[in-house]
Amino acid sequence: MKPELSPQQEREAQARLEALAREDKWYLSVGEGVLWAPPFPKHLHRPGFWDPAHVLDFPTPPLFSVALVDENGHADPLEAHGSDWRPDRLRTRWRSGSGLLFTEFRYLLPGGRLCSTWRTEEELGWPNPAFRNLTLLAFTAIPSQHIRAVKRDDPGIHWGMRLLGGQGRALDVDARLYVDLLPPRGHHSVASKVRDRLARARLQVFRGALRSEGPADPDWDLSPFVECWKDCETGRLEEDTPEEPLSTGQTHLVTALPLREVPVRYGIAFISSVVPLAGHHPSRARPRPAAPPMPRRSETRWRDMLASYPRLECSDPYLAKAFDYHLYGLYLNRIEGGRGQLPRPAVAAGIGSFHVPRAASTCGHVRETRWCSDPTTAYGSLLNFLDAQREDGSLPARLPITPEGEGDFEHANWGDAFLAVERLHPRDDVLSVAYGGLSRFAAWLRRERDPEETGLITVHDPAEVAQECSPRFFRVGGSDEGASPTRIKGVGATVYAYQLFNALAQMAERLDRADEAEAWHAAARETGDAILAELWAPDLGLFTDLDADSGKRTNVKSVAGFYPLLTDLLDDEHVARLLEHLSDPATFATPFPIPSCSVDDPRYSPEGVWAGERRGAPWNGRVSPGANCHVAEGLLRQWQRGNESVGVTAAALLARSVRMMSLRQNPERPGCFEHYNPVTGHPSLFRGTDDHRQGWIVDLLVRGVTGVEPTEEALVIHPLPLYLDAAAFRGRLRGHEVGVVIDCDEVSVTFDGESHVGPMGTPLRFPW
Repeated sequence: MKPELSPQQEREAQARLEALAREDKWYLSVGEGVLWAPPFPKHLHRPGFWDPAHVLDFPTPPLFSVALVDENGHADPLEAHGSDWRPDRLRTRWRSGSGLLFTEFRYLLPGGRLCSTWRTEEELGWPNPAFRNLTLLAFTAIPSQHIRAVKRDDPGIHWGMRLLGGQGRALDVDARLYVDLLPPRGHHSVASKVRDRLARARLQVFRGALRSEGPADPDWDLSPFVECWKDCETGRLEEDTPEEPLSTGQTHLVTALPLREVPVRYGIAFISSVVPLAGHHPSRARPRPAAPPMPRRSETRWRDMLASYPRLECSDPYLAKAFDYHLYGLYLNRIEGGRGQLPRPAVAAGIGSFHVPRAASTCGHVRETRWCSDPTTAYGSLLNFLDAQREDGSLPARLPITPEGEGDFEHANWGDAFLAVERLHPRDDVLSVAYGGLSRFAAWLRRERDPEETGLITVHDPAEVAQECSPRFFRVGGSDEGASPTRIKGVGATVYAYQLFNALAQMAERLDRADEAEAWHAAARETGDAILAELWAPDLGLFTDLDADSGKRTNVKSVAGFYPLLTDLLDDEHVARLLEHLSDPATFATPFPIPSCSVDDPRYSPEGVWAGERRGAPWNGRVSPGANCHVAEGLLRQWQRGNESVGVTAAALLARSVRMMSLRQNPERPGCFEHYNPVTGHPSLFRGTDDHRQGWIVDLLVRGVTGVEPTEEALVIHPLPLYLDAAAFRGRLRGHEVGVVIDCDEVSVTFDGESHVGPMGTPLRFPW
């Protein structure tokens, strides 16, 4: 739902967008599920999109590059002269070998459209002698075994293509490459729009398709068109290719526009669209979009997204920059929904092969997107998984658009996530649906993961908690790190179950199901008692897992040992012992918090080395932003319950985590990689997966920095003691206008126009 913005709100949202600009990024998306975010791009120095894009988690072949050629088909080389990035576009300035200057904007638009638009300060079109004999074109090369039914599609080319994903999955897509015109700058009148349509209708575009052996390369001089350029111009290459794919070589495609055909002061747009098919063959003549692919349409989408979230400011440059940056990461990885196993909007776990919703990540996405004025993505993220619920009640680990292997599973904090979005956007219709699905899941969890009726939940292997190479899964005294992992009664999984049972009890009460509510309360009590009796290790001052086979405590000190802070089970002594570890350099007080296992563990490695090899996603010492969010969330909840001793620790953990996630601790370069070195703060750059969506930094910043805590009955303002010079929050929550201003030791709150002032450390409460 597009928000209705006042001029002031538009200006503020535009300023927020512009503040995200930087020169070291290139990821592009429009919150739809198609994104261009190559982890290690090889062709940023080439115009267009030669590095692969992704349609969900399916990589594409090269989409297109752009070349400027003379009347003989030879390239007038383009050299980049500076680029800058914002979430809505990548802008690059190009100089041709003949001295012509162009500005290219790369961006995405809805409908899977990747756009490369070109303007020059000089006047295009005849009779300008500088452009008389030049042609601007977009070209690509697709493996012939993956392309079929190439057809002319004025003003471009249209074909079917098969994308290959993991686990042998395939996705058929409908692809196009075409050219369009951009109206002159400042072009708004109705009469001018009519002239635009006429100008676009008169485009003299020529297209070509050739099959050739050899590699796909963005160098125009290596394409087969160079040697038959005159045939391209006369149209003799505009023949359709066979319906069936070939087995070898590349199919080369080109869409070209002579610059003499371009009206004066107009710009040129090359567009590649990639849309998943809904079980039908590509149409032979799809209508072209009615509106020109203007860059401002991408800008508007991003600006409207920022305006749909509250505004947060503070004097700490790391925290101030991180809030809108993590909103960018959410929208970068947003999926529109409406296809396959994703009927509703959701957020993917990250870029590349991670660009699908994952169970563990989704619970954090729900917490973050609940702050949007439109709860569609927050609820959609949760309901998509319930739609995919299996007959036995279990939930899948991932939601790719096409089904994959049965039986995959990942533990996640579903009950907590649902209650979080419910506090800001209560909906009785969703409550009933969610209760039904989560009840079936909880029953499966108790039946299949606790058949012994211990109240503790079994984790069968590290993949179920996304914690590969973790000491948690190797028996006490085991020295063979290559051995098969053991099953454990896991701390984190059991905490999730406890939270789920409590959430179901509250949901049942809301639905007037008293007997069911009491049954869920009883399940929660059983699991809560087991957490305290079986998982708490008094000699260690930490919660640890049990070996599921022997029932013995593993005594492995991991970051999951802090997860019971999320619950209402702990007394002051439990909390005090946990805080000791967070301040002890011998266990968990590393320069950058929190290591995934204790420093004194024999398998601890800040570099992530396991069995002599640096691993891609290790949990034997590296810092996970998602795990940090769990601990920060737990400390924040203990603070909200009145335990003042945790406030400083919670504030420091939040501030230090955000600082760590800024590349080389530069506040102007926030990020979110998969894991970090606990000693140096160095991220997993070698993985190439920045903007990995784990945890819930947006949610923690709102609630920790400005203390804005929605409960079922009221809004509570209780900031953490971050000792900021200033901080501010402004937004609309449950129909109420809310403003919070922190000025050193004073908190000022405006609730529906009424002002209230109180000292830091004293909660302020406002009934809904």
